[in-house]
Amino acid sequence: MGISLRHHVISLVAIFFMLLVGLLIGFGMSSQPRLTEQIASLNDQFRALQANLGRLDRQRHAYEQFGREVAPRLVSGRLVGQQVLLVVTAPRPDPSVNDQIAEAVQQAGGSVAGELTVDARFAKTAAATAGLADSPPDSREVRAAVASEAEALAQALLARDAAALSAEAKRKLIRLRDQPLALPEHYLVAAVAGAADEAQDRSEWVDRPLVAKLLDGGLRVVVCQRMEDVSSLGIYRSLSVTTVDNVDSPLGLVSLVYGLAGTRGHFGLGPHADDPFPPLQ
Repeated sequence: MGISLRHHVISLVAIFFMLLVGLLIGFGMSSQPRLTEQIASLNDQFRALQANLGRLDRQRHAYEQFGREVAPRLVSGRLVGQQVLLVVTAPRPDPSVNDQIAEAVQQAGGSVAGELTVDARFAKTAAATAGLADSPPDSREVRAAVASEAEALAQALLARDAAALSAEAKRKLIRLRDQPLALPEHYLVAAVAGAADEAQDRSEWVDRPLVAKLLDGGLRVVVCQRMEDVSSLGIYRSLSVTTVDNVDSPLGLVSLVYGLAGTRGHFGLGPHADDPFPPLQ
C-alpha cells in the first residue's frame, strides 16, 4: 500500500530534529546552559508537531468514515443496468483498489463485466514479437511496436473477441480474471493506471494508445489511480476522457461512478485535477 503522508512527515521532522541537535552539539559545546535551553525548545516544538499530526490523523479518519457513510447514497442508482470492465494497467496493481471499485459499481446499481490486467512485461513481449528484442527499449521502432500491440488489444476489446483476448493472455501480454472474457454488447471501462515514477514510458507507449483506441471506438472510459501515487494522469488531458486521481478514497470512488455515468472532467487532489469532485446532483 506504500508509505502514508503522515509517516513521511514524521520521518522528515525526526531527521531535521536530529540534524539540529547535532549542529547544536557541534557548535555549542562551549555554552552548555544555552545548548540545554535550545535542545529543550526543540523538544517542545517536536512534541507540538506530533500533537498536530495526531489531530490531523483523527480528522482524516473522521472524514474517511463520513465518506464511507455518505458515498453509497451519492452513487445509488447512477449505473443501474450498466456493466463495467475493469482494465488494470498499473505495473504493480493493488487488489484492494479493484475490490473498492467493484463495490462502488455495485452500490451504484451496476455490475463488473470482467477484469483484465495488462502484464508488467507487455512492452518487452510486444518488442520481442516484433523481432526487436535486442533494440533499445526507447527506440522509435520499439515504441511503435508496443503502441501497435496496445491498439490491437483495444481492438479485441471493442470487437468483444474472446478468442483474441485469450490468445493475448497465452502470450503473457494480459491476465484475465475469468476466461473466456464474455463482454456484453454495451459496457463501460474503468482503467486503473500506475504511478508516473513506476513506468512513465509504459504510460505513454501502452496505456495512452490503449485508452485512445477505446475512446475512438465509442467506449466511455474513466482513467483512475490511487491518491498516494505520483500522478501519471497528465498524459490523458489531450484525450476526451475523465480522470480521477484518488480512487482509493470514498470521494474518489464517487467521482469514478459519476464519470462512468457520463460526467466529464479531471477530478481529485493532484496536480492534474481541475476539481476535487464532480457536481453532486
